[in-house]
Amino acid sequence: MSLPALFDAAICVLAIMVVFTLLATAINEAIADNLRNLRGKTLAQVIHNLLEREKKRAKGTGQKVSPEPDLVNAFYNRPEIEALMRPRSLSGTITSIRRRPSAIEPRQAALSVLAVLLDPDEMAELEARANQERDAYRALLEQSLSALPIGELNRQIALRKVADLSALIDSEMEEFRTTLDRQRARIEEEYAELIARAQGWYLRSTRKMLFVIGLVLAAGSNIDLLGYTEQLMAEESLPARTEVAKALIEDLEEKGLAGSTDPDQTAYDAAIASLGKLEVPLGWTCVALAEVEGNDKGEGRVKNRGPWLQDLPELACEEGETLSPPSVPQVIGWVLIAFGVTLGAQFWFDLFKKIVDLRTAGSTVTPKPTS
Repeated sequence: MSLPALFDAAICVLAIMVVFTLLATAINEAIADNLRNLRGKTLAQVIHNLLEREKKRAKGTGQKVSPEPDLVNAFYNRPEIEALMRPRSLSGTITSIRRRPSAIEPRQAALSVLAVLLDPDEMAELEARANQERDAYRALLEQSLSALPIGELNRQIALRKVADLSALIDSEMEEFRTTLDRQRARIEEEYAELIARAQGWYLRSTRKMLFVIGLVLAAGSNIDLLGYTEQLMAEESLPARTEVAKALIEDLEEKGLAGSTDPDQTAYDAAIASLGKLEVPLGWTCVALAEVEGNDKGEGRVKNRGPWLQDLPELACEEGETLSPPSVPQVIGWVLIAFGVTLGAQFWFDLFKKIVDLRTAGSTVTPKPTS
C-alpha cells in the first residue's frame, strides 16, 4: 500500500472521529451545564472542603467558630454569592429556584468564607484589630517620614510619583497587610489550590460521561469503524478508479447513451456501482430471519451480510425480519470511538491537521543560483 493511500485512509478515519467527538462534546456540555450543573456541584465541593479545612485551623488557633450547622448553605445564602446565581429556567424566576454559580472570584470567596466561618464577635474583633494595626502603622510612617531630611523626603516623593507627604503615606499604606488581610490572602491561596485540584475531578467526571455518550452514539449509529478502515486500506486505487469512472460517465452522457439500451449502458452501470462503494458503513439494517443463524427469535450471526446501506435504514423491521446483529469487530470499533471521544475535539483537530499537512506537503526544489 502506498503512503498517499495510507494518508487518505487516516484522514477519512480522523474525519469520523472529529464528527463523533464534536457531537459527543456538545451533548455532554448540554447535560453537564444545563441538566446536572456539574461545574456548580464541583465548586460546591471545593467550598465544602475549604470550609472544613479552615474550621479545623480556626479551632486549632483558638478562634471562635460560627455555630451554624450547615456552613455551605450559609455561604451560598450570603447576598454577594446569591447575586452570582441564576434561575434554573424561566419557571425558576417565579419559584426562586436558583442554580449555584460555577465560578467565584478568589477574593470574594475568601471574604465569604471568613464571614460564615467565624463567630460574629470574633469577626468584629479581628476587624477592630485590623483597624488598630493600620492606625499604628500609619502613625509610624508619619513619624518616620517626617524625621527624614527635606532632600531625602523629596526624593522619596519623586520616586513614588506623588504630590506631597500625605499621598506618600497613602501609597505606603496600600502595601501594608494586617493580620486579617494575611488570613484572607492565605484562604485565597488555598481556594486557588483546591480549584486546580477540582479541575482534575471535573475532567475525570467529564471523560466518564464522554465515554458513555460516545459509546451510545457509536452503537446507535451502528458504525463499522474497523470495517470502514479495512475498506479504505484495500481501496488503494480508489482515486484513480474514481477519475476513470467520472470520465466514462461524462463521455456516456455527452453521447446521450446514459439510461438507454445501448450496450455501453453496462459500462455506465458498472461505473455507478464502483462509486457506490464509497459509502460509510453506518446505520442499522433489517435482514430476513432465514438469513440468521440461531434460535427462532432471530438471535445469532448473519450469513452473507452484504454491502451496507443498500437502502435507507428503517425505524422498525417488518414481520419476518430482524435487525442485523453487530459483529465483534463492530463492537470493538464502538469501544475505540468511545475511548477516542474522551481525548477531546482539540486532540483530533490537531492530529487531523498534522496528517493533512503531511499529505499535502510536496518536495521542495532548491533554485539553482544564477550567475
